[in-house]
Amino acid sequence: MIREASVADRAALEAFLLAHIDVAMFPMANLRDHGIGAGGFGSEHPNAARFWLLGPEVGGVVAVTRRGMIMAVLPSGGDLRGLVAAMGGVLVSGAGGEAVATRRVLTALGLDDVPMR
Repeated sequence: MIREASVADRAALEAFLLAHIDVAMFPMANLRDHGIGAGGFGSEHPNAARFWLLGPEVGGVVAVTRRGMIMAVLPSGGDLRGLVAAMGGVLVSGAGGEAVATRRVLTALGLDDVPMR
């Protein structure tokens, strides 16, 4: 199950990111600086992000900034099959973060053959 985070999810999302801060520094900073929007970005800032949660409990997070940068925190894997539908056409221009998690998200989005460095 993948769903977009709402304002009501903020405490659980922040706790999850803090528990994985070694790979969640950027999504945590974005959450703290720009918040969570209600069905969108938390602010107009280019680094504001939308967050998608894996599972009924927060078992993983995929975030995308207004600029299209993916930031994934997937410590226990998780099923990403519904990610494309959940993200609903959000622009993706790049990715950063832990390589294993980032590759899983790019594969789920059908971008695994796109040249990158």
